[in-house]
Amino acid sequence: MTKWKKDAKEFIVSVNYNDARGSQCNIPKPILEFLGEPDRLKFVISGKSVKIKSEP
Repeated sequence: MTKWKKDAKEFIVSVNYNDARGSQCNIPKPILEFLGEPDRLKFVISGKSVKIKSEP
């Protein structure tokens, strides 16, 4: 299991591609904790960046 530095602000993760299911990756624990451990995430394309929001 990957350990993240306590003060880390950037995270690089691998993306696994599957023709039948689409793509998936593991979200770092510090990100999930910051978002309040949501059940769902919302990805929003905004200009040339992507925003991630927690969804109830």
